[in-house]
Amino acid sequence: MVAAKTLQYEVNKLLGRINTSYESDINAVDLDAYINNAKDLVLSRVDKLVEKNRIFQRDFADLLEIDKVLKLKNSDNKLYNIYSLPKDYYDYTRLSGFIKLNNCEVKLETLLYVQQDDLNEALKDPNIKPSWGWRSGIYYFKSDKELIFYHDNEYDVSKILISYIKYLNDIATPSNANGEYIKSDGITVVKEDKGLDLRKENILWRKIVQIAAYLIHKDLDKNFKPEIDSIIFNDKLGII
Repeated sequence: MVAAKTLQYEVNKLLGRINTSYESDINAVDLDAYINNAKDLVLSRVDKLVEKNRIFQRDFADLLEIDKVLKLKNSDNKLYNIYSLPKDYYDYTRLSGFIKLNNCEVKLETLLYVQQDDLNEALKDPNIKPSWGWRSGIYYFKSDKELIFYHDNEYDVSKILISYIKYLNDIATPSNANGEYIKSDGITVVKEDKGLDLRKENILWRKIVQIAAYLIHKDLDKNFKPEIDSIIFNDKLGII
């Protein structure tokens, strides 16, 4: 766990190299919001970040959950099963599964993702629709909380497994706030400090610090022109 105050300190230290007045211009809530925004930017580009910068490949594993069995939420329908996605789910990297018919269990060979709007057409297409013979099925994400897997009554589903990128929860530092700490949404009140769920040895948090400092610098200095991608994909940490 990287303490929220550590993240704030490192952002302020980086900003202090540019302009010593920046730290006094930003309150605790806003600084946390910048850090959380930077965290979400890293998550949204993490696949490209790892692809372009080999230095991040090892630490990317901290964000991965491999082959987690999805919890079956509802199987009453004869055509599909509804599965709950993990609470820390952000994005998936792979889906797999096992199916059975007449006590014979096999691994799914093909799991085809379709948009919900294209589902009816996919179920009519003999080359796409679920098949025991082809060991195939169709799925889509109903929301960020549910996955729908169509078996079309061709077989029974033993289990569906997902490999995914875990979401990093927002940080907060109410201990640094003057008065009540209300998040930038204007509603949520936070009473205890919340750090970033990464090992301190994981350098991804330093990339988050770097991007947070960039976002602040860009907001406070309208003459600051570098594009965000030049910061995200820069191998050098501790600079903006």
